[in-house]
Amino acid sequence: RKLNTITHAELILAIRRAARYVRSRVGTTPKVVAVVANTGMYSWGNHVFFVLTEYVYSCTDTITYCTTTLGIMRTGYTKFHISPRNVPLAIVDMLRKTECRDVLVSTDGPTQDIVHTAAKELEGVRVYPMPTFESLFQPQPGDHRLDDLPSASDMDDVAMILHSSGTYDCRITTIFTCSSPNRIDQ
Repeated sequence: RKLNTITHAELILAIRRAARYVRSRVGTTPKVVAVVANTGMYSWGNHVFFVLTEYVYSCTDTITYCTTTLGIMRTGYTKFHISPRNVPLAIVDMLRKTECRDVLVSTDGPTQDIVHTAAKELEGVRVYPMPTFESLFQPQPGDHRLDDLPSASDMDDVAMILHSSGTYDCRITTIFTCSSPNRIDQ
């Protein structure tokens, strides 16, 4: 493997590609878009671990994950990060509470199984594959057009939803607006 440098200009174009990818799947009406992706990275207390097995090669890399979530925000949609360590019923409960019906999922088998099982339990849930690193970071025709994406977001709009790691009946979603790190607990 070769170490690559990603410039700010390349990242901005990749975020726009991710935004267009998301809009082409979920439509142009602002909505909540969930991301359930196994990045092969786990934390325990103040420590971060990477799982180093062949299983990791089917996981979404962290650069693609971050670029995709920034792309969701660039569309003006709300991104909802869901841990792939949740059971399907917990995912159904969170999707129901947030009225989220569009889910991007990494390509690894276990995460695909969990999300597709959850999707069967809730009407109207659509599951899409995460974009690949190559699709986000390779130049494409139309990269420099700006008129197809929103130019600004309302600073009071919800930008991101996170969830706690409680028990099934005790998960708490936390909402963050565009304007500040202030949050609204639900």
